[in-house]
Amino acid sequence: MRAIAAQVVPLMKSHGMGLNSFNEYEWNSEFAGRNWNGGEIIELVLRKKDGRFLPMGYLLTVMAHELAHIHHMNHGPKFQKLNLQLRKEIQQLQQKGYYGPGFWSSGQRLRDSAVLHGDANLTASELPEYTWKGTRRRVYRPKSVTKRKAPPLLVMGRSFKLMAPLPSGMF
Repeated sequence: MRAIAAQVVPLMKSHGMGLNSFNEYEWNSEFAGRNWNGGEIIELVLRKKDGRFLPMGYLLTVMAHELAHIHHMNHGPKFQKLNLQLRKEIQQLQQKGYYGPGFWSSGQRLRDSAVLHGDANLTASELPEYTWKGTRRRVYRPKSVTKRKAPPLLVMGRSFKLMAPLPSGMF
């Protein structure tokens, strides 16, 4: 997640995008990423069903798609144009050797130059049915403070009577 975030931060700054929360979502057969409330939360599926990471190129493509949803929630022409532009900008940064601030790299091992960013060979069964379709089975509900219900002051019966005296100065 940090490697993905490190690569897209310059794009987010240049396009005026903000993001409150970036989370991993468990593998499922329905979608690869979701954007809640225009970028308030982005969730990506980072791992295959067997727990291994998906290829970095695939994850960056999904991230670019979700970032494009910050400005355009539908998949119309403006969305498609921005999505393509973001993907090209990621590629341009990588061609210049930028993979994020600090010690991020292209993912090549020094000993033998092997690429370590996940398995590039994905089978159809490892991909979700709809790459960017949200699910209806699990709805995001932000954590909220649970409100305590006050005990009733009146009990219905033959007559109304107070269960406890009201504090002085209330009325």
